Order: sequence, then C-alpha cells, then structure tokens
Amino acid sequence: MARVQTGVRPCAAILLVTLLAGASVAQAQQPSAAESLFEQGRGLLASGKLVEACDKFAESQKLDPAVGTLLNLGDCYEKRGKTATAWATFKLAASTARSANQPSREKLADARVAALESSIPSLSIAIPHELPGLEARRDGLVLGRAEWSSAIRLDPGEHEIVVSAPGRKPWSSKVTLPSEGQTTSIEVPELEVEVDELAERAPVKPASAAANVDVVMAHDRNVQHAVGVVIAGVGVLTMVVGIPLGLRAISFNKASANPSECPTATTCTAMGAMDSQTAQSNATASSLLFSAGGVVLVAGAITYLTAPRAASHPAKASVRFVPSVGRDGASLGMTGSW
Repeated sequence: MARVQTGVRPCAAILLVTLLAGASVAQAQQPSAAESLFEQGRGLLASGKLVEACDKFAESQKLDPAVGTLLNLGDCYEKRGKTATAWATFKLAASTARSANQPSREKLADARVAALESSIPSLSIAIPHELPGLEARRDGLVLGRAEWSSAIRLDPGEHEIVVSAPGRKPWSSKVTLPSEGQTTSIEVPELEVEVDELAERAPVKPASAAANVDVVMAHDRNVQHAVGVVIAGVGVLTMVVGIPLGLRAISFNKASANPSECPTATTCTAMGAMDSQTAQSNATASSLLFSAGGVVLVAGAITYLTAPRAASHPAKASVRFVPSVGRDGASLGMTGSW
C-alpha cells in the first residue's frame, strides 16, 4: 500500500504543474495577442481605415486593458465622428491612468475630454404619460426611467426611439442629431389604445330553434297572391309526401295484428315486433308531415288573402314557424302578424 501512495503523489504533482504551466502560457498569450491587435489597429488608423482600426483597438483592450490602447481607441472614435463615444473613452482612459499613477497620460486624456465637451450633441426624451409596463428604447437599448427626461450625450447622426406599453400601440420616431453640441428634445405623445379587431366585430348570435321568416310584400297585389299560392303548394306537397307513409303504417300495423305474429297483446314474434315498430315510426313521420303541411298550407292561404288592396301601401308579413318534437310525436306551430 505504501508503494501505491508514493507512486500517486508524483503523478498528482506532475498534473498540477502541467495545468499551471498551461494557464501561464494562456495568460502569456493574452498580452501577445492584444499587442498584435494594437499594432494592426495603428496601421489601419494610419491608412484611414477607421472602422477596422477601432475594432482592432477595442478587441485589444478587451484582451489586455491598457491606458495607451484606450487613448488610441478614443482618437479612432473621434476621427469617425463618434464624439460621444470618444468622450466616454477618454474619460475612462483618464480614470485608468489615475489609478495606474500615470499623470502624463491622465493629463492627456483630460485634455481630450475637455476638447470634446462643447461639440457633443445631446438628446432629451420627454414621456409625460405614465402607463403600467411602459418601456422606452433608444437604438434597441432599454432606457432607465432616469434617462427619460435627461439630456444624454450621444453620437451625431440618426437615432431611433421606440416607446411601448401593454395594450397600447407602439410609438416610434427617428431623430438626427447634428455634429454641433446642442440639445435636441422630443416629446412622446400619449400611446393609442390598441383595439382588438376581433372584439370590434359584432358577436354572432346563436341560431334559434325557431325559424323566423319576414317577408315584405311587393306593392303589386298579384305578387303577394303568387307568393301565397307557392307557400300553399309547399304545404300540399308536404302533406302528399305523408300519405304513403300513413298507408305504409296501416299496412305494417295490420301485419303485426295477425295472430301468427302477435298471439297476445303483449307477446309477439321477432317479425311481429319489427312490423309493430315499423308501423309506429311510419305513423309518426306521416303525422309530422301532415301537421307541417297543414300549417304551411294555412300560411299560404293567409298570405294570399291578406294581399293589399291599394298598390301604394306595401304590406309586411312576419311568419314564425316553431318546430316541436315530443316523446310521442312531432308538431310544427306557426305564429305571425299581417
């Protein structure tokens, strides 16, 4: 057992040394990469490639923060016309130089800050209406409430303001800030209520079990007569359809009454029971058709007889058919006014 423990310790020590060495190499590579990016940025800046130069300086600063890199980055931003970003970068450079006890660089950074002070434009956004969940964004960034009515230094150029709140239509506006150091103010109007298009639509009433028929009669008496004849004809046709069903019910009822099918009033063969059920269903259907046909026939007659006598006074008839189905049959009622 003692040999095993003795063998493990050197392995652990070797592993620890290897990890530390790897970390040291990685840390050593950070300044090296940062220095390479810094030199590339200097070359791009000298050749006038400002966007690429600023990107190199920013990445170099991220890998290995340094006052010199911040000074060059601020100078690059200023040349691009991003005066507010340059101003903030020089202020960071002055603070970093003060912490690093580099008075000469601190003095240089402060001088650049002072030189830019008067040339930076500002934007003030006034939002006088308080709403639950109200949110303001500038160029996609959410603004804190303290920024809403404050003059904030921004780079010259176009900026987009978007204000939104739950249940309201979002409001947006684009404002272009000049290169001079002046304050531009915009006031956000009250957000409009966002109306749900579906809610605006009139609710659809459920279909009633009763069918309502309102017929505005024509001025001509003959037209109403024709309508009455058509309605009465439909009633007659309905009753005619019920005749075969009634005859069929009578036939099956006679068959079920045969002693061979139903020896007693309560005892029937399978065939007798089937004939009895068929007779009953046909009788019910025939009764329903006769009832409905009779009601429609009466409606046709009333329509015919109530035709206006004077052509100058149009008549209006309202007919309401109400079907009803019960346990032992069905019926069709009618109400109306003429």
